Amino acid sequence: MIRDGTHFVQGCTNSAISTARISPSNTGLLAAISRCSRNRRKTLRTTRSMRSFVDGVASGQAAAELIRATPIVIAALGADPIALHFADSLARPGHNVTGFTLIAPELAAKRVDLLRSAFPAVTTIDVVLNPSKAGAEALFHITENTARLLGLGVNRVEAVDPEALNALSPKTFGRTGGSVLVLTDAMFWEHRREIVALVAAAHVPALYPEREFVDDGGLMAYGPSVPDNFRRAASYIDRILKGDNPAELPMQEPVKFEFIVNLHTANALGFTIPSSTLALADEVIE
Repeated sequence: MIRDGTHFVQGCTNSAISTARISPSNTGLLAAISRCSRNRRKTLRTTRSMRSFVDGVASGQAAAELIRATPIVIAALGADPIALHFADSLARPGHNVTGFTLIAPELAAKRVDLLRSAFPAVTTIDVVLNPSKAGAEALFHITENTARLLGLGVNRVEAVDPEALNALSPKTFGRTGGSVLVLTDAMFWEHRREIVALVAAAHVPALYPEREFVDDGGLMAYGPSVPDNFRRAASYIDRILKGDNPAELPMQEPVKFEFIVNLHTANALGFTIPSSTLALADEVIE
């Protein structure tokens, strides 16, 4: 089994393994590729009889290119599987790849609503996106339309690689009445500490797509529970080991979501989070 050394991926993979072991017929996860960006793609060595368990867009693409005849279960796909040609449709993928995404239609609108509710004085949202990612434009437009309906201005902040991220400065976000919303992207996840530090230096409220941003000092996050996706992916591995065809197992959207607030960060930045917002949080970090 191949695993990345990060605590996050180990924790998620262990969740999947724990779930997989519930079924006596499941002999374990025979191969796993962790979340990685395109420029850090791992080399996959496998055989025709192995099942692959992957996390992330680039990892899934790498696995799909190298082992087209091998069943592949993606646990946390942060992009549109149809746009990536992983699946003909969500209901019936039609190929050797199936799994679970981090994308849901209601996510973008919910994030804007949470950000505005927590900070009603906000007048503008800087939306950070990677335009080269499949599905990013659609998410941006949903975010933009929701913000406009609430009377908010929207600024587009693009970053297609780590160099573009490094070129950003606190001045990018430091407008009066400004705020930041970061869209889902594997590269952003990998560089989350730099993004969180950049936004904190700008001294503006922000909402991130995954809880790891908040664990690393970000203010708020709303998004799918990635460990829950891994547990659900384990059930697919069990079914494939029992003989199910991945081409007929639907690609599924997330079903469990988390809203995390870092009150320690809020206090450090001098922000007051309304009690109504704290009441919505699944977890408050103090």
